[in-house]
Amino acid sequence: VPSSKRNESPMEFFHNAIKIRKVIKNEMLINFGLKVNAYEAAREVLKMNGLYQAYNSDYTTFEIASLRIDIKKTLRTMIAEITCANNTYVTTKEEYVERRLHWDRALNMCEVLLQLLQEITEELPVNANRLMPAVELIVKEKNLIKGVRKADNKILKNLLTKQ
Repeated sequence: VPSSKRNESPMEFFHNAIKIRKVIKNEMLINFGLKVNAYEAAREVLKMNGLYQAYNSDYTTFEIASLRIDIKKTLRTMIAEITCANNTYVTTKEEYVERRLHWDRALNMCEVLLQLLQEITEELPVNANRLMPAVELIVKEKNLIKGVRKADNKILKNLLTKQ
């Protein structure tokens, strides 16, 4: 079957999360596209934001390192929550609640990632278009998770009618 005619995988939410991790890590490896001579541009951004007094030559390097750490933690947490939710097999209402909490936390991590990418575009002289593929994948992930939660609501409905 040609790939264009295939149905979406039931595990698409997980595959998409892995794609997000790959795309964002690739951007981190190249400092979000920030060129070496862009440190002067970073100084200009700091002037515009009123932070120039706190600037030193290592500020941009520090900021990139700090954002990398935050992004890596957020990606790990998001994938961990997705994995926990997916590994929770719902047979009782309590298990449903536990699974729902994991999905909610995964959604929250998607939103945190979006905010971190927004911070990158505001604080560093980075072309926002470089980050658009990651943003689109994160938005897709949010929609996939919401779809799984909607399917879980049907499971809960069946559980409640059996009791």
